[in-house]
Amino acid sequence: MPGANDIVRACKETLLSLDAVKRARLDSASDSNADGRVTVHTHLGSLEYAFVVKKSLNHARLQYLLAQSRPAEDRPLLLLADHLSPTMIDRLVESGFQFVDATGNIHLDWPGRLYVLVRGSKSLQLPGGTPERLYQASGLQVLFVLLVQPSSASLSYRELAAKCGVSLGTIAIVMKQLKQRGLLEQMGRKEWALTSKEKLIEQWVGGYGGRLRPKLLLGRYRASEGDLGRTVSLVRQNLGAGKPTWALTGGYAADLLIGHFRGNQLGIFVKDEAIDNLTIELSWLPSREGDITLFRLFSPSIILGRRPGVRTPVAHPLLAYAELVFQGGERELEVARILYQRELQIITHAD
Repeated sequence: MPGANDIVRACKETLLSLDAVKRARLDSASDSNADGRVTVHTHLGSLEYAFVVKKSLNHARLQYLLAQSRPAEDRPLLLLADHLSPTMIDRLVESGFQFVDATGNIHLDWPGRLYVLVRGSKSLQLPGGTPERLYQASGLQVLFVLLVQPSSASLSYRELAAKCGVSLGTIAIVMKQLKQRGLLEQMGRKEWALTSKEKLIEQWVGGYGGRLRPKLLLGRYRASEGDLGRTVSLVRQNLGAGKPTWALTGGYAADLLIGHFRGNQLGIFVKDEAIDNLTIELSWLPSREGDITLFRLFSPSIILGRRPGVRTPVAHPLLAYAELVFQGGERELEVARILYQRELQIITHAD
């Protein structure tokens, strides 16, 4: 798989293939919001960008990028990628996000000066194979717990397995992979801590939609009352609001946490045994297009601790954020961005 330097070089060649481009200079930078800076010299003058390098983007990681990326104050942001699918290209163009990839796809947009949209014809063969355990569903469960409860990294493997809802063997493999990649470092005789948390969150969110979410999905339903606000009240009455064994996610969780946007989809984490309580006693009907989605509550770490003024149990903001990114609408991404800034930056700044 191409490394970051390979992608930068290939994207530079893509830029230089344009008749309008005379020269292109790409330099690395220490800016935390970008991987470097690029100056594109054209017959209409110089265009300056900050750039980010991404490889093997999937839909969820692209949505994460759109939700999180912010241009530098003095220059727009340019995505450099190994390969962008037609669907990704459409999404980026629709969002006004400029890009260059190693296979010939280009979108440059400087109003009044230059507009380029080229869809490359080359194909890039990437190695296949099964993703390493760290980014499979069971590994993502472990990584979630390590991200939201940092002290868990110092638990015994048996204790961590019970907390994450996975096998002891999975814990051993995931912890070994984290250590090998320098993502888990020893801080004391028996203390360990994650590093590069922002990178791990991006990878986790990227794996949520395609790998973890399908494994956690218990079913989609439609309620007879047709009012999701009323549905939440009935769920609270049915499952109780004492010691929580369930939690809202997605837009409804975001609304309770930051006061923004419920949306038209209700996501709930529950224990397996609670399904009958809801579907039978509340007369929910299975529906492929239902606006209620139940997910398996695989760990107690899913449920966020009590917040003043919040009566209804909510999932940790990382899960609510990932669900909003998975849904991917403009409003969902806007709320996801606010949720990240207010609730999740504390994770990345806790190194």
